[in-house]
Amino acid sequence: MVRLNVTPNRITAGALITALGAAVAIAAGTREGFVIGAALYALSNVLDCCDGMVARLSGNGTVLGRMVDVFADCLSAIAIYTGLGIGIVRADIPLPVSAPVLVLIAIVSYAVHAAVFDANRNRYLTRVSHQSHSIDEEINDVSAAIAGAQNGVSAFALRSIGTVYLRYMRWQVSASSGKTTALAEQRTMLRFWSLIGSTTHVTVFAVAMLLQSPLVIFTYTIVIANVFAIALLLFTRFRKRAQSHAHASSQSSDGIVAVILAAGVGSRLSPLTDNLPKPLVEVRGRPLLAWTLDALIDAGIRRIVIVVGHRCVKVEEFIDEAYGDVDIELIYNRDYRDSNNAMSLLFASQPAAGNRMLLLDGDLFFDPTLVLDAIEHQRTSIVVRFTDDLGDEEVKVSCDAAGTVREIGKEVAICDSVGESIGIAYFDPDACRQMFATLRKRTQRRYGRHEFYESSFQQLIDEGLSMDVLDSAERVCIEIDTIQDLMDAERISMPVPAYA
Repeated sequence: MVRLNVTPNRITAGALITALGAAVAIAAGTREGFVIGAALYALSNVLDCCDGMVARLSGNGTVLGRMVDVFADCLSAIAIYTGLGIGIVRADIPLPVSAPVLVLIAIVSYAVHAAVFDANRNRYLTRVSHQSHSIDEEINDVSAAIAGAQNGVSAFALRSIGTVYLRYMRWQVSASSGKTTALAEQRTMLRFWSLIGSTTHVTVFAVAMLLQSPLVIFTYTIVIANVFAIALLLFTRFRKRAQSHAHASSQSSDGIVAVILAAGVGSRLSPLTDNLPKPLVEVRGRPLLAWTLDALIDAGIRRIVIVVGHRCVKVEEFIDEAYGDVDIELIYNRDYRDSNNAMSLLFASQPAAGNRMLLLDGDLFFDPTLVLDAIEHQRTSIVVRFTDDLGDEEVKVSCDAAGTVREIGKEVAICDSVGESIGIAYFDPDACRQMFATLRKRTQRRYGRHEFYESSFQQLIDEGLSMDVLDSAERVCIEIDTIQDLMDAERISMPVPAYA
């Protein structure tokens, strides 16, 4: 179809027309009508699968086209089940409950099943395919289209359809964030959900029509599929609860949670990071993330949270292979493309808030004793490399005579700075709670999601939080931002941690 220059919208229209034809045939209530309806409905489903594939392959998909596709699917389902109800009445087929009641329940059940499967599928595809149009980009595009709609009937239709579509997409976003389950487990669960997905519904419907047995459709849609969906939801809930209890029981006795921010794209390291997350770039033969994890494990930290984004599946595969016996939780930052590290840190609030927290940027190559210093200090603090060789890009720190942070951020005047923050900070439980509360408030503002987390640190300091400066004492700590940074790190000898 791509070679024939058939547009996705034409395929969508063809799928809808075919489904309407199927509904009319089924509504006749005859044996021939049921058979023809089954064939047309199956063809409609094939066309419905094709429009999205053609849009992706040809690159000419549009916001309006995607909205039309969803609403065409809804209209097709309503027409098919309405035709089924009419056909049952005309054929005088006996049912335990009146046909209109069964049709209404079946339509609602089918819609819920299709939506839940779609959400789980998009959740999975977001992780494994970074070339596809993301849900967040979709929401932004639809919002822009609605905002740009002019007056008139077409604009009114766009706003009406777009508003409903936005609610549906935002519901999917709420289901796609938070804790990341193992990829293999998520893949398995997706296969289970597919048993009540739209294609399975269409298959059961078509087979039932060929068998001249509408009761099979209602039995599957209303009874079997709903019971199956409830069982999957209960299993998922109990599974998450069991994992939460396991994480809670596995925390170290002093309650330290290490949070590693590893969601960024790392564009300045391109082409190394085009298909690889920045924390998996190798220094001296080992990924940056391995150096960090080994340092944490050697320091006795038993609870580690990694906020992931760009190429997150590769991080998970690395963790499964090299650190499968360590309590490491991955949290997916769905906003990593259009936000900064403040947003990534906020995603770690649930497992970290209220604990002693050690915060580390995910692109560091550092002396592992810096971790021990931060933990043993036991006061809210930030590790600083004392130097006067500073530029605009460094996160600079100024402090008072007692060694307490006064200012922190890229905008701090170089003449007032004692050095740069190296990306390691420690928070006691109270400070940790305050920090996440401040982060949440700031990221809710228009530009807050684009901030660095140091902006929240500065607000807390201004409000009276005491944050100590810990001197890195000329120990190695390099933030790997560029190829030159990587070359510099390669020249440094670093002992391999004991855990490795």
